[in-house]
Amino acid sequence: MNYITLKLGGKDRGAKLGLAYLKHLTDVYKCSLDDVFKKLNGMDSVLILPEFIYYSIMLNDKKAGRPVDYSTDDVIEWLDEAGGIKSDAWIKFQESFVSSFTAEPTEDAESVIEEGKKEPLKVAE
Repeated sequence: MNYITLKLGGKDRGAKLGLAYLKHLTDVYKCSLDDVFKKLNGMDSVLILPEFIYYSIMLNDKKAGRPVDYSTDDVIEWLDEAGGIKSDAWIKFQESFVSSFTAEPTEDAESVIEEGKKEPLKVAE
């Protein structure tokens, strides 16, 4: 799981990127994970990313027991106020979303490899 803080709507907002988040996206869009990535890489990615950000901060707030008193339209407005696609929040989320799918072996994983017990999880790039 990847956790970031985004400055949106005058607040620091936590955003989680992990398996529960990905499952939520596939449920919301009623499509496969592959199709979710196609949405992000397609022509409408500028329209989709604010929704991805909304779901990420919404899930984080729900898990923390905080009310979700904003909508996707609010997130779009916050992003526009912050500078749109050139804003720090936009760039940070986009980079974190992509980097959440790359894996570096941890120290524990490296020690298991050295002992010859297991191979590390390999993630396609």
